[in-house]
Amino acid sequence: ITRDPLALQVTQPQPEGLHEYEKDFLKAFSDPNTLPKKSLQEMTVNLVKAVGDKMKGFSRKESIAYYKSIMERAWQQIEAAGTPDVKSQMYDEALEWTMLDKNYDERTRRVFTGPIFVPMWWGRYDPAYRPVTSGAPKMASVTPTTSGGRTSLPGAAFAASVVGGVQNFSSKVIGDVSAFTSGVTNRTNPIPKTSSSSSWKGGGGGGHSCACACACAGCACACAGGGR
Repeated sequence: ITRDPLALQVTQPQPEGLHEYEKDFLKAFSDPNTLPKKSLQEMTVNLVKAVGDKMKGFSRKESIAYYKSIMERAWQQIEAAGTPDVKSQMYDEALEWTMLDKNYDERTRRVFTGPIFVPMWWGRYDPAYRPVTSGAPKMASVTPTTSGGRTSLPGAAFAASVVGGVQNFSSKVIGDVSAFTSGVTNRTNPIPKTSSSSSWKGGGGGGHSCACACACAGCACACAGGGR
């Protein structure tokens, strides 16, 4: 409904096939008597544990390299697209993967030097925007324009808006990100108690560390993608 303060209108009935963390995410904003931060923290803990269970028996190092390669291929396909329309479509399809890039903002600005056709879900992600027809006077360089039924926006402005949305979500809903993360890791990967008769093997927590990274990325993507 609004981005600042963040207010969501959860449709009923909910779509079929939602993951548990997506259901928990929606539930966090459905109960006015519960602080979203606390519910989102519980959601992240459950997600980390679920991912950790699925990663048992797999190499953390190889898993990171594998998903990083998918991210790089996604960027390469976007960069190789011949037209702005195709490039925008591929960017929409691979948005979750591109956001795993620590240089997502800078790379998006570099790849999209011209206009980008915004995804269909853009209106749900940014309810404040109002597209204007291409023949109308331009109020600002970041004002979306509509041509042929498609809404376009400068690529750099689109990247800034998505990144800004994630940052705004973090500051307004989660608050102190370090404190939020600590509240999660204290439960999913607590510091082991040392004793004179035993020593802790550091490798055992790798799966949960990787799982936490995956979970946080998933939460960010869900927010930026309008619940995609």
